[in-house]
Amino acid sequence: MRATRLRAPRFPPESAEIPKGLSVWSVVRWALLAWIALHILEVFFLRAGMLSLPLFLLVAGWVLYRFKQPSRGAAGDTLRRLAERVVKEFNQRK
Repeated sequence: MRATRLRAPRFPPESAEIPKGLSVWSVVRWALLAWIALHILEVFFLRAGMLSLPLFLLVAGWVLYRFKQPSRGAAGDTLRRLAERVVKEFNQRK
C-alpha cells in the first residue's frame, strides 16, 4: 500500500482578500519605463527631461495615497472594538 501525499491548493482560498486595482510594483515599473522613455526622448527634444520631476511627484503621491488607504476590513474591526469598549463602560457603570 502506497502513502498518498496531500497537495496544497494552487489558488488562495475564496475567503482570501484579493486587492483590486493597480499594485504599487506595477505603477513603479511603469514610472521607471516612462523615465527611461523621457531620457530617450530628451535626445530629440532638449527640454523633455524636465517632465521627470512631475512624473516622480505623481508616482510618489499615488504610492502614499495607496498605502494610507485603510483595508476593507479595518472599518468593521474599528467599529467592533468601539462597540466592545462602549459595552464594557456601560456594564461598569451599572
